[in-house]
Amino acid sequence: MLLSLILLLLAQHPPQATVYLFISADCPISNRYVPTMNALDKEFGANTAFYAVQSDPDVTQAQANQHAREYGFQFPVQVDPQQKLADRYGVMVTPTAVVVSPKGDLLYRGRIDDRAVDFGVWRVNTRKQDLRDAIVNVLAGKPVARPFPDAVGCFLPPKATK
Repeated sequence: MLLSLILLLLAQHPPQATVYLFISADCPISNRYVPTMNALDKEFGANTAFYAVQSDPDVTQAQANQHAREYGFQFPVQVDPQQKLADRYGVMVTPTAVVVSPKGDLLYRGRIDDRAVDFGVWRVNTRKQDLRDAIVNVLAGKPVARPFPDAVGCFLPPKATK
């Protein structure tokens, strides 16, 4: 019953954009960004669908859900074991944020903000909130000023071999 109601509401008010946050349970940079990602979901979740994406071929949905619970993700997590979503949007490291239109067109791919300078090197204060700025522009119907800033993080694991 609840699922039917949610689907009905989404059909009546589809999100203006979808944000995929490519994460890794083994990446300390990715894990450190969970509070920021949750804050963005809280701020924009009424008009934007947020999903965490695990593109590790060795991570099951159950493991991804457990990681999400342990770190306090407030939005769904999905697995991408064949890295099809990562390939589609050119994601190579975690964390990487991707913003897509309702049709699936890539509008933004890159870092969440500029706090992570390198492995183990963090700014105390954020100077650029790249993902937030991208979402604001997309929701306002404006182009993203800087659509592809480099993300700092952990490389995706190799694809599974058959």
